[in-house]
Amino acid sequence: MALVIEDGSIVEGADSYVSLLDAQRYATSRGITTELTEALLLKAVDYVNAYRKVFKGTKLTPAHIDMQWPRKDVEVDYLLLPNNVIPECVIRAQIETAVEMGEGFDPLETISNKVLIKEKVDVLEFEYDPSKESESGAEGFVFRKIRSLLRAVIIDSYGRTSR
Repeated sequence: MALVIEDGSIVEGADSYVSLLDAQRYATSRGITTELTEALLLKAVDYVNAYRKVFKGTKLTPAHIDMQWPRKDVEVDYLLLPNNVIPECVIRAQIETAVEMGEGFDPLETISNKVLIKEKVDVLEFEYDPSKESESGAEGFVFRKIRSLLRAVIIDSYGRTSR
């Protein structure tokens, strides 16, 4: 199965922001030895697209299509991005997420990777090694890579969000 690459021109059936070959080149040029596959890239794009409610601007494709780029009215560093551009940081976020998944971390899981250093059975007491906690997930590298494309979301005391 070949990936269908969204290049900013609203490609019908698009399911990735980057080709497998380009993702492999990116990884190789940075000394990353994780074997990337189309399946990993598909899972990774699902993760990147999960930020749909907080991406800046408005997507140009119909609501039933999962791909969240291209978008209009996206401003980064006081510059308005053209409507037909997939930001490089979105492409890199997909690749970096695929790399993390290939290394055994799945940001789509809700359980973090913690290392248990102490356990007490009676009256259950657990202690985890804080130095071994994963840097991935919502506050990890991928999130930081696309942060400039996210709206500020404020949650009030009633759990309502505003942008």
